[in-house]
Amino acid sequence: MTALIVGGLGGIGRALVARLKNEAPHLTVLQSSSDGRENTIALNLLSDDSVDAAAQHVEQLFGKDKGLRLVVNCTGMLHTESNGPERSIRDIDIEFLRQNLELHTLGWARLVKSVSPMLIKTVRYNMIIYFGSFSSCFI
Repeated sequence: MTALIVGGLGGIGRALVARLKNEAPHLTVLQSSSDGRENTIALNLLSDDSVDAAAQHVEQLFGKDKGLRLVVNCTGMLHTESNGPERSIRDIDIEFLRQNLELHTLGWARLVKSVSPMLIKTVRYNMIIYFGSFSSCFI
């Protein structure tokens, strides 16, 4: 069986990957990353093409029969080097807010749309789990 952990190199994702590898060693765990590490796939939730390409890559690696059993999205963006947490309403950068909303609200929808056809049909339960951020509550 296969699990796809999007954001698997961040804090929550890294802990989840470690736990899965420890408790379910038979499970193949793929993480999203752009650095080419082993058992990672390139994935940018802000891009339809990137998400579709990642889904096709998973399908090529494991085929339709083996499929996905678990998909977890634990990506998040609170701030970047150039955009820190806002201390007042005047500090809000509308473009940065737009990027946050895009990632946290539409990113998971892109992911679910692309990977849901690969979920194993022969098991009783499959899971898609989303760890959201506060900004995802605005939509």
